Amino acid sequence: MGVIPNGVIKLDDRAKIILLLSTSICVFSTGKYIVVTAFTVILMLLSFLLGIGNKIFTAVLNYAFVSIIEYQLFPIMPEVLVANFNILIVTVIKLTPCYLAAQMLIQTTSIRMLMQALEKIKFPKALIIALVISMRYFPALKEERHHISDALKLRNIKGIKKIKFALMPLMVSASNTAEELSQAIIARGIDNPAKRTYEIQSSIQVIDVFVIGASFLAVLYLLIGNVLY
Repeated sequence: MGVIPNGVIKLDDRAKIILLLSTSICVFSTGKYIVVTAFTVILMLLSFLLGIGNKIFTAVLNYAFVSIIEYQLFPIMPEVLVANFNILIVTVIKLTPCYLAAQMLIQTTSIRMLMQALEKIKFPKALIIALVISMRYFPALKEERHHISDALKLRNIKGIKKIKFALMPLMVSASNTAEELSQAIIARGIDNPAKRTYEIQSSIQVIDVFVIGASFLAVLYLLIGNVLY
């Protein structure tokens, strides 16, 4: 959640959250490849319109690659190989649309905007606080890991010793980082019971209504279809 890209269109954060949830429900409630592919194509187009096409290009290529394996190579491969790789291939196919929807949310939404959207849809405050801390925590921990790795390189520590000398500082850093982030976020008044105000106010536009409506219709169609058939 760094610099927000400038795309051809902009979606309200609530629409992106609903799109992510509906994508996850639909993809994992159906076994039809055509449905998963339709979601992948639609989300790919939306990603390009939002200006994050470069972020999801590799995922789309991976989807195309595993689809070729699933439907072109598996029929002519030995059953032993198919049995070993089928779960992995199906998992990639199922998770790709979810990944695209998640990238749309992550890459085009700041943490403050996400908090605002979650509060507007009445998301539990305790979960919002936990989510915000987590989103700050992992990037900070990754940065600490790089610092530790650089220090070990300067001391020319390699092999098993590198794991040994990296693990303890990383554990201590993880604990300290969590404590510091918790204190920093609380100091900013995130747990204040009063209603929060935001500099940028989001609003639902026509395209957001279309995305939300299409998401709900897709979920209803697939769920009703699964019940009837």
